[in-house]
Amino acid sequence: MEMQKATLRKESGSRQQGDATGGLGENPGAEHADVLQWTTKERKQSQRLEKKREGKYGEDYEAVEPDPSSNETLMQHYKFLLQSPDFWNLARIINSEKKIILTDVSDAPDLYEYYDDETHKIHVTLHHQDGTAKSAEELRDVIAWEVRNGTMRGQFKRIEKNFSEEDIKADPFKRAAQALASEWLEWINIMEHAWFCRVMNNDPHMGAEGPHIKEIYRSQTKPGHEWYDFRNYLKTQIQTGHTLTAFDRDAANASWIGNDMLSIIEKRYPASLIMTEKQVSDWRITKATRKIKSPSNNPFNSLALVEQARQRAAKQISDSG
Repeated sequence: MEMQKATLRKESGSRQQGDATGGLGENPGAEHADVLQWTTKERKQSQRLEKKREGKYGEDYEAVEPDPSSNETLMQHYKFLLQSPDFWNLARIINSEKKIILTDVSDAPDLYEYYDDETHKIHVTLHHQDGTAKSAEELRDVIAWEVRNGTMRGQFKRIEKNFSEEDIKADPFKRAAQALASEWLEWINIMEHAWFCRVMNNDPHMGAEGPHIKEIYRSQTKPGHEWYDFRNYLKTQIQTGHTLTAFDRDAANASWIGNDMLSIIEKRYPASLIMTEKQVSDWRITKATRKIKSPSNNPFNSLALVEQARQRAAKQISDSG
């Protein structure tokens, strides 16, 4: 299914590229102490969220806990993450209809880690490919990332509704649009996850000892980072092979149809390709928005865009003839 493909994460795959662009690597250690100084406004907001959580949910951990059949080690790390009000909210969403199951797939030959919307399971490997055990920080990173992906399952379903598996196999225009639409959602998820990890490692709810979670994308949270522009994020995903293996094998070609679609959106909806500091603040600090950018405004999840790109391609062929 496309949801599975869209959230597919293989060891050393796209989500691991953060280290190459300024991430902390394997052992961030005490560096985290000065990574993010909480402002008075942020601390008060965190306290309000905590009171709201306690008032609405009390100590009803059953509402956010994973399915009891989950792997015990993964459950322990999941429960540790529940100390974060932000993760608590994600857990509440992903468990709202059915309990999430955390599954150890260390014996799988491909070591894929992903959220599967058909089974409502998160697949995690406890070990690296060389057999060494993953650290607690690494496992929490995977769990938090895939839980966030799971809360977006409805949005990926919307993409599937416009672009079925049969469509994307047979139609290069729909395949390109589906690739762009999926990468656009993942762009939002990755930037939110980057901030989530940064804040968690400085969150008083988590205790003084840290780091608590591996920060693959610490540098991406810096103001002005190139990934605040979707086009730069997409370029990285294509160069590292993620877009090609997960969505569209033609994405690296100069003649890729997706380039024309991107050009159309640049002219029509340029703001959809940029994350602003205000948007991040509205999501992270004031909580005025549920997401940095609204997933329902996905500019690429559009059959009209497909037809416009198809017509432009036909015109170019006609003009060249």
